[in-house]
Amino acid sequence: MKNEVYGWMAPGLKKWSRLASVDYLGELRVPRIITPARQTSVLVLTGHHLEETSGPYFALEPDNFEPWMNALSFVVFPVINQYGLNFSADSNENFLRKNQWGINYNSGWGKPLKTEEVRLIERKIVRGQFEAAISLHEDSTTPGEGSFYTNGLSPRQLDLFSTIVYSDHGFKLAPKAIVVDEEDGQSSEYWLSKRRIGTFLIEAPFGLPMEERIAFVGYFFNAILGLVGKIRW
Repeated sequence: MKNEVYGWMAPGLKKWSRLASVDYLGELRVPRIITPARQTSVLVLTGHHLEETSGPYFALEPDNFEPWMNALSFVVFPVINQYGLNFSADSNENFLRKNQWGINYNSGWGKPLKTEEVRLIERKIVRGQFEAAISLHEDSTTPGEGSFYTNGLSPRQLDLFSTIVYSDHGFKLAPKAIVVDEEDGQSSEYWLSKRRIGTFLIEAPFGLPMEERIAFVGYFFNAILGLVGKIRW
């Protein structure tokens, strides 16, 4: 059975094509969305792990981006993991997080051993191209609670982000909601930060209904974009 994300891709990309350029990378046809150019550009990555379905669902809906498109431009990779599309979201996670050779889709960034999808995407990311990057995941370690990772932020940027995270937004967060500058050396977020891109990883609360996960992603996605518009990156 195909992953539910597979069924969202064609209609979502068709909607996007009315507002932006949609193309596909390589023989694997990794979808990429490019909105009209603006002075400030934001990279959005999701669909690394296809048991975490809220990120692709959010990214394939242009209504989530359109309010910002007069001020910001976006390059969006809404479904990085093409192999996992062949398996339903309740399959063994090894089929949803790794390719057929056992390589995790959020490892190997900037390293020789990586998935072909990651290799294709890396070639399209030029140093200095983006002011910020947002990566959408789900937090499966604390079901029902969300969290964040930030890499490459200045102290002032981190203070502003912390204010948003701990404001009265009504969402349930893990006890340590912000993990700063994690030195894993393998993830997309770490690799992007080393290219001097301020990077945010939003982890929606795993296990909640889709509408609640999307509400979480939407609130913090919009809050981050508000920051990007206010301060120099």
